[in-house]
Amino acid sequence: NQYGTPALNDKLYLHFKGFHAIENLEEYTGLKALFLEGNAIDSLDGLQGLTNLKCLFIQQNCIPEIEEGVLDTLTELSNFNLSNNNIRKLQNLQNLTCLHTLQLANNFLPNIESISHLRECPSISVLDLSNNKIEGTYEELIELLKAMPNLSVVYLKGNPIVNNIKSYRKNLIASMPKLTYLDDRPVFPNERRCAEAWYAAGGGKEGLEAERMEREKIAEEKKAEDDRQYQFMKKIVDRKPLVYKDGRYVRRDDIDVDGEDISDDEGSDYEEEEEPEELVAARKRLAELQAANRGVEKPVELIQAQ
Repeated sequence: NQYGTPALNDKLYLHFKGFHAIENLEEYTGLKALFLEGNAIDSLDGLQGLTNLKCLFIQQNCIPEIEEGVLDTLTELSNFNLSNNNIRKLQNLQNLTCLHTLQLANNFLPNIESISHLRECPSISVLDLSNNKIEGTYEELIELLKAMPNLSVVYLKGNPIVNNIKSYRKNLIASMPKLTYLDDRPVFPNERRCAEAWYAAGGGKEGLEAERMEREKIAEEKKAEDDRQYQFMKKIVDRKPLVYKDGRYVRRDDIDVDGEDISDDEGSDYEEEEEPEELVAARKRLAELQAANRGVEKPVELIQAQ
């Protein structure tokens, strides 16, 4: 449902309508999301008045290029989807200073030079270049990606360059410390550790040996952590409960079957156990909260619940 006054609308759905051009949007000055996918649009001209636009979905159209000046006023644009168009060269995005996500899958970008304009888009964090025609060397690709300081998610699958780079995934992960997602799966910390060990050893057989050793180290660390957690829980389970007896708390082992306190009997091997640090910290925090709330009237509902 749309408002009758165009300026009051923050979303506009015009997808799969058969439009050939972007027209008559001058009054929609409050738009923040515009859906134009699945039409026959061949130009981005007509968006200049949408200065508040944050999301533009214009995939599955016939756009061959990004014309000069048509996006300069869209300084708030954060999400730009140009997938499934006819883009052959990336250009004229330098004024999109808030651009976070750029999707260019299934276009006709032929090489690294055709996407070199990305150097002028440092704000991009998510970049989808999958299923294009991009060719080039690893050195050219990594130089370009490193020039994008906020880049953390990259999709490159379906390009010839991926097949031409040996150990493509390991090389990219090791070369890009901020990378958290590559193609079809996340970059988990253990995978990064193995890739960096492989890369530091120079790849090849030495790299594989370094990766194997790192995997063994990870397994040992996991086992040690599991043992630590097990011992911690076992200590909690094995601790005997405290019982209040004659004005003090004693462990249940210090009370005989008749209920008499035997903790001071000769031969008693009772020793006060040290409380875990986590429990001590929790008690301290609870005391601080109680002190902070002292004198504050509690709601009736809370008093009834207690």
